[in-house]
Amino acid sequence: MINRLQLIIYAIILFLFIGMGIYIRFLVGENDKLNSYKSLYQTANHENKIFRAKDSTWRNRTEVAVVTKSELTNVKELQDLHKEFEGIKRSLKNLENFNQISEVTTINKTVKLKDTTIYTIDNQVIKASTFSYKNNWESISGVIVSDSIQWNITHKDSLTIVQYWDRSWFLGKKKYFTEVKSGNPNSIIDYQRSIKSERKRGIFGL
Repeated sequence: MINRLQLIIYAIILFLFIGMGIYIRFLVGENDKLNSYKSLYQTANHENKIFRAKDSTWRNRTEVAVVTKSELTNVKELQDLHKEFEGIKRSLKNLENFNQISEVTTINKTVKLKDTTIYTIDNQVIKASTFSYKNNWESISGVIVSDSIQWNITHKDSLTIVQYWDRSWFLGKKKYFTEVKSGNPNSIIDYQRSIKSERKRGIFGL
């Protein structure tokens, strides 16, 4: 038979185990927060690696910030994301990845002007000049009349985005990277920011 003293001891032990479990869960949560902030800080202070690959396409490579779902709403860039995209919940719990990309297109070409004649609705004759340039990605044309230019520009690009992980050694922590490839040889991906949502870890970090 279990006497009263044993019951008290068992109750104390059970209480200690419960208390330890709650405390460990709290520590894990705080550790997740620290890891999220650390990842955001480190990646924000790493410059994007911009380079031309062997196939002559421009690339941009950056390390991904890994943030737990519970901390996503504390990330400044994401706080109003649900207002921009209907499918994203205010809590951001259904957000998987966030990518922000910008590119710059530079074209250095010389084109010849061609003389032309423009007739107004009053049948007045206006002397003008035209110019045009076209490749697989851009089309630029314009008409120069006196001191004014009427022009039209069409630009397109093809972006290929991949996300992968790597380790500095075989037991090291995974680091995630996002690499963007621009199909347009005149376009450089000058900036990108990548955030990956990670589920909250369990008590034992699993």
